[in-house]
Amino acid sequence: MVVYLHIPVASSRPERLGSDKLMPAERLQNREALYRLLEPYRVHVLSGHTHEHEHLLSGTLHEHVHGAVCGAWWSGNICWDGTPNGYGVWEATGEELRWRYKATGQPADHRMRLYPRGADLTAPTDIVANIWDWDPACAVVWYEGGDRRGELSRRVGLDPLSARLHTGPTLPRRRPWVEPTPTGHLFYVAVPERTGTVTVEVTDRWGARFAATLEPAPVTPPDTVAPTTTG
Repeated sequence: MVVYLHIPVASSRPERLGSDKLMPAERLQNREALYRLLEPYRVHVLSGHTHEHEHLLSGTLHEHVHGAVCGAWWSGNICWDGTPNGYGVWEATGEELRWRYKATGQPADHRMRLYPRGADLTAPTDIVANIWDWDPACAVVWYEGGDRRGELSRRVGLDPLSARLHTGPTLPRRRPWVEPTPTGHLFYVAVPERTGTVTVEVTDRWGARFAATLEPAPVTPPDTVAPTTTG
């Protein structure tokens, strides 16, 4: 069963914001009654409204909260959690459903954004991957050169691009009340200051793989000092 509605039924915003309260308009207030109606079924709930992207799974119910075509209220090309402006693409084959999030104006394989070491000031030794369509069935690993190094750790944080574009009372110019919002689809791993090419690879629930790469930062040669001569 597929249920469409505008406002999310549920939300992880209380956990992400460190509060047990949400504004009434941020999620369905009579959701427990809806859950009882849906209990006998395997259900996908498709919602939006919050201008961020996340997956919420509970029992046989999977809610997809979609990012917005308008991003952070027509103020740029990303939502306030760093998800690109975009929309969901769904394919149905019999009872099987597949989905992906399509970033507006980007190729279909644009499914994450990588940030170099130190882009998140709270994690100065880490690279950061914003994998906006992540759900718990995905696997996320990283490679240095061709060598697999291990998994990344997921934790709540601010997308560095959103932090740069949306922080403060004058940004963004069109909607200065927009601020970067904590998101749960950021992945971190500490890397040495000097490291090779880093690739982050995601394998989704259907076994499809997609990746993004960070090239090493250029090494700035030390200043050269002309030798002095004495006459």
